[in-house]
Amino acid sequence: MRARSEDRRPLEPVRAALGNRTGSAGTRTKVTLPPSEFVAGPPEPSEPTAHPPAAPSSRLYLLASPRVLLGIMIAAFTAVSFYAGVVSFFDLQTRNAIDLTIFMQALTSTVHGHPYPLYESYDCMTKSRCSFLLVHPSPVLYLAVPLYAAAPSPFTLFAIQSVGVGLAAVPLYLLTRHVTGSPGKGLVAAALFLVWAPTLSGEAFSFHLEAFLPLALFTVAMLWAMGRYRLGLAAAVVAFLVLEIAPVFVFFIGAIVLTYSLERIFVATETGWRRRRAREPGPGPLGAFLAAFRSELTRRDVRYTLVLMAASAVAFVFLFLFLNVWGAGILGVPAPPLAPGLAGVFYDNSSPGAQSLGTILGGSQILHTTEFWLILYGLVAFIPLLAPRTWLVALPWIGWTVLTDTSRYVHLGSQYTMVAAVPLFIGVAYGMRRVPIPAPTPATVPGPNEEGPATPNPPARWRRPRAYRAAWISALVAVVALNAVLMPVDPLLQDAGVNLTEPFQSGYQNHTLELLPGFTWADQLAAQVPHAATVTAPPQVFSLVANDPHAIVLLTDKAESEWSSLPFNVTGGPDDVLLYPGYVHNLSRNFTSNLSEPSLYGLDGWVGSTTVGPLFLYARGHTGPATLYGPAPTPSPVTWSPEGGGLVPGPVGTAETNASAPYGSTISTSPDPNRTALWWSSPGTFLVAGTYTIQLVVAADGPGVTPSDHRPLLTVLTQGLAVSSANWTFGPSNFTAGGWTTLTFHLSLAYPVPSLALEGVVHADGIGMAIAAVTVRTAGAV
Repeated sequence: MRARSEDRRPLEPVRAALGNRTGSAGTRTKVTLPPSEFVAGPPEPSEPTAHPPAAPSSRLYLLASPRVLLGIMIAAFTAVSFYAGVVSFFDLQTRNAIDLTIFMQALTSTVHGHPYPLYESYDCMTKSRCSFLLVHPSPVLYLAVPLYAAAPSPFTLFAIQSVGVGLAAVPLYLLTRHVTGSPGKGLVAAALFLVWAPTLSGEAFSFHLEAFLPLALFTVAMLWAMGRYRLGLAAAVVAFLVLEIAPVFVFFIGAIVLTYSLERIFVATETGWRRRRAREPGPGPLGAFLAAFRSELTRRDVRYTLVLMAASAVAFVFLFLFLNVWGAGILGVPAPPLAPGLAGVFYDNSSPGAQSLGTILGGSQILHTTEFWLILYGLVAFIPLLAPRTWLVALPWIGWTVLTDTSRYVHLGSQYTMVAAVPLFIGVAYGMRRVPIPAPTPATVPGPNEEGPATPNPPARWRRPRAYRAAWISALVAVVALNAVLMPVDPLLQDAGVNLTEPFQSGYQNHTLELLPGFTWADQLAAQVPHAATVTAPPQVFSLVANDPHAIVLLTDKAESEWSSLPFNVTGGPDDVLLYPGYVHNLSRNFTSNLSEPSLYGLDGWVGSTTVGPLFLYARGHTGPATLYGPAPTPSPVTWSPEGGGLVPGPVGTAETNASAPYGSTISTSPDPNRTALWWSSPGTFLVAGTYTIQLVVAADGPGVTPSDHRPLLTVLTQGLAVSSANWTFGPSNFTAGGWTTLTFHLSLAYPVPSLALEGVVHADGIGMAIAAVTVRTAGAV
């Protein structure tokens, strides 16, 4: 089969249609156009067909084979990505843990035949969308159901995602190889994608469908560039089923092709104007325009591209109609509330909407957005800027990240960097055409010559001397090194004391490839929950119970009202509650009181140490002893003080600097008459069972501070989760006038408590008071 000539220009069909006409002076009229970017390249070269030499030479040949090198890179990335996800799960450091558990619960509910398709509790409670398909119409998720049924574990999801992201390098390699004619440049583009720090940080530590967009959309772009239009349309349909944003990218991938049609029509029209001005025979500008327009409509690539763009527009509308209008009825789930009209039809339940221009320009988010995109492009050496036509694919998403009223789209480390990777690396593929790096190409056999957009050779002005090529190679090496340093598992920056802030996501550097202790005990504790029981847990540890059919993610202090949206009854609270101390402050006062009431809940078991702190399992109606998993932690003293030490002023307290205080600051209260109010409060602290000594460093000043005055002056109360109510009252006789006094009392705990807090209530009657510190230390652990 005859191969297409590589020096064929995109405008040749127009020139052929117009013909080479001779003017009145007998000279030919020649249409010229400055060199421009391209949409597609020459047909992809195939691998050498000659048999390699035997023995050691065959091994060298394999190492030199682009396909082998690409496979090694993909395998290495997949292994690191999968291992990083597994370690983050074992260390309870899964980023955006809610998202991982959404997919775990959606898949396990489908495996076990839940009446709601892909049911998950988070969106059911927060958005009244009890099927994940009403959050993202992504039926491609059903492909993971049989795999999850065979291995119902987050590791299954990590493996699927790691393989999917790694395989995205294949169509990127083929696309780059096709448009540059160089397997070497294809390998460079694929390597940049796999070492790009946002690739690993955006997908390795959780599970998101955004991670599959590069594979789907690189495939569409690759097939379209090769002129494989029918396969490209099929790939586009698959992309539409991944995420509802995919049709937008597919539409603009097609729009790039149409820019060449517009360019050819413009050249034809301009030629018509020249004929008219020169009074030459032939069609004028209107006739040339119409002829070129008709000619474009006869081109196979243009017709298929128009079909692709129309399909993208239809798919976009259809997907949002399914999300917000038809889907609930089709799936048999309660319909979510929606605004009337088009606002309801195209409502994006995952984004709060767009900002006004004044808000955009007046806030700091525009600065972080700019930094975000500069970092993304900088980490690929700004190669996409060398392919201006591919900006058509990038600009819509860049514009959305600027306009939308949320910052998560422009956080390095979030899953949305995988969305940004689509237009950015399509730009890399085409931009590599202008990167003058040595890229020797082995002898090849041409592939099938299927009609498609033609590609010019690189313009002569891009042929640079050796120093220029060396500069590009140095830049690429530097970029790879920078990506390695910015990998979230690389401790180099942390060891150097560098903490990354905006636009890097909070916790970007809180990942390691080191397995930390505690997960085994936490898993044993979660295994105590009966499979059919209703159980709730905070997002960070919800993955321990997400495969239970009635698991509920514990979100805010409005949990009780959120539970009313669930398809089962949680009146009175769930059967089991899994908690760690750092999440106690998110509980409502009513829920905290219920967990602290022995007649309702009892401590079933606990873990003394995990990466999120001690872990507690409360079971409804449990009255027996609590089982300890793993070693009990050693109690250590804790001291709270006003200046950054945790003590917080109450309604009648005022934080002040005081050089005479032990820690340099106090919370004071004025000597108002007949006042009883909250003076100060402490944060909560975890305590194991035992007897504790509590000491307060306080001062009182006034005429009533005498040894004979026994009026109530200060009452200290216990607060917190699963803490027995206790109080201690002190009068003026307990204080030394004009100086600091240490008040001491004792507290005994029969069970470990997640969060013990103390409050001071003042009964001031003409006496001014100040507190400098509160210390809790063990007086003999049980």
